[in-house]
Parts: sequence; structure tokens; C-alpha cells
Amino acid sequence: MAFFKSIFHRPMTYNDLLNDMSKLIVSPPLPGDWKHLAAGLVGNSGVSLLDYWRTYFKSQLEMIAEEETWQMQRSRLLNLVMSECSWRAVYAVSTNTKHVASWSYMCEGAPWYASATESDLRSLLTQRWLMATLSDACLRTLGAMAYGVDKVKENELELHYSYHKEIKLLDANIVDAIKTAVDEYRDEDAHFIAAFKDDQLAPLIREQYTLLAQLGDDVANGTVDLTWLNSRMGALKQKQNELASAVSTS
Repeated sequence: MAFFKSIFHRPMTYNDLLNDMSKLIVSPPLPGDWKHLAAGLVGNSGVSLLDYWRTYFKSQLEMIAEEETWQMQRSRLLNLVMSECSWRAVYAVSTNTKHVASWSYMCEGAPWYASATESDLRSLLTQRWLMATLSDACLRTLGAMAYGVDKVKENELELHYSYHKEIKLLDANIVDAIKTAVDEYRDEDAHFIAAFKDDQLAPLIREQYTLLAQLGDDVANGTVDLTWLNSRMGALKQKQNELASAVSTS
């Protein structure tokens, strides 16, 4: 029944989606060692990370099923993929910076963030990244099976992820540079970099996030205009390069 619904663009029920995804929920698409790691991570409640993810992913299926039309379900699925990819982006940034404070603010809003110590954050982010990797893979599989997510749409999702990661890394690197200058007692450099961040870089990053939000909406709703997008990305990249040149010559 779910197969015919996908062909004729009829909205799926939660049971339809659960049936389509049941095999992946039972046996998630992870290498054996990762699967053992996820099953072995047990929280204070006695629930393993793998079982916690299973409950979490079922709630994502419920979110999709709550939408009234097939197209709205498809948009919700794509938004969920991009949301999970945002955690993949944070994790990628964390592996490319020295200081936890360079990226920890990107975790604000997560239920575990407020009570976490700095030493806990890397472990907690790794767990969230593992969940994001699982949900991302399963949602994309569901998208291909039931919502017409093809190679073109996959490329759009990857573009959104890559651009999101690029923005976050730019922001984190400048914070990392400030923290490193402070650690090395280069106070004048730290103040200079901080002022540059506030006065020059922050407005650019806001523009980049505005463009990212537009891209996300276009990906979810099938309205991506690559010509316009490439033009805007190119203009912002030129601004970034000009800022880099100004700093290198100052």
C-alpha cells in the first residue's frame, strides 16, 4: 500500500512509514564496531544510545506522518535531514578546532547542553553526531523510497550541508584564534581579532546564514535556483576573500 501511495503522491500514515523503516530501525546502517559502540553507551536511565535513537527516529516518523499532504510530508522529511546535518556540521567543526569554547555555543538548545561541563561536551557531541548520522541515513533512504528524493535533491542537500559547515567553521576558527591568542598572552592580538570579528566578520556571517536559510527553504520546497544561488554565494565569497586580504596586509 505504501508503495502505491508514493507513486500517486498520497500522504503516508505513521504505520506506513514505520513498516517501510522497520528493518533499518531494528538493524541500523552502521559499521559493526560503531553499532557495538552505540549499543554500549548507556545513560543514567539505563537506555542505550542505540535504543534512545530508535525512539527518537520513530518520533521523526510521527512528525512526517502528521503533515496533511504528500508534498508537505516530503518537505518535512527534507527539513529533518537538514536539521540532522547541522549536527554533523558542528561535529566536523569540533574536530578542526583546538578549543571547546570555539564551537560549544553551537550546541545551545540541546537538552544536555545547559548541565554539561566543558569536558563532557566532546563526548556528548559525539553521541549526538552518531544519532544524526543514523537519522540522516535513514531519512534519506525513506526519501528515496517514498518521497522521490533523487540524485538532484541529494546534491541540493549536500550543498546545504557543505555551506552550513563552511559558515560554522569560519565562525569557529576566528573564536579559536582569539582563544589561542589569550592562552599565549598575546592580549593585543586577541583584542584585534575580537574587534575584527565583531565589526567585519559578524555582518558577513549573518548574510551567509540568511542565504543558508533561503537555500534550506528552497531545498525543502523544490524551488532551488542554482544560477541565483551561485551568484549570491560568489558575492559573499568575494567579501570573505577581501576581508582576509585586508587582515593579511594590516
